[in-house]
Amino acid sequence: MTKPPEPAAPAAIRGLADPWHVDATILDRLSEPVRVALNQLKDFLSERLYRGPATAEEVTRAQALLRALYDYHLARPGDLSDEFQTLLEQGEPAGRVVGDFLAGMTDRYAIHLAQRLFGHRYRVREGGFLE
Repeated sequence: MTKPPEPAAPAAIRGLADPWHVDATILDRLSEPVRVALNQLKDFLSERLYRGPATAEEVTRAQALLRALYDYHLARPGDLSDEFQTLLEQGEPAGRVVGDFLAGMTDRYAIHLAQRLFGHRYRVREGGFLE
């Protein structure tokens, strides 16, 4: 008995690189008023949320937090967990290992770790953090 093939992902799903990219056949099925409203929503979100000044400030603070955690762990690789210690012992570059360590963190964990390491300089504020 042969196993049936795995179902393919819908053609409209291309991945997360461009969340607005959908297969043209889906857009072709939208009425003109819905298509116009969708385009207006995309423009609004791009201008006000994704690229707005509040987002730029938050990105700057997030980059500062990640840079502080990166520099700290690069200078103190012995503070990394056993899993990452093993990678270092296997010859993986320290920068890459620390980057992988940071990549696995949630925002909340990164903030709490920064608070633990650096004190109250990093505290949660309105869904973000202060340096």
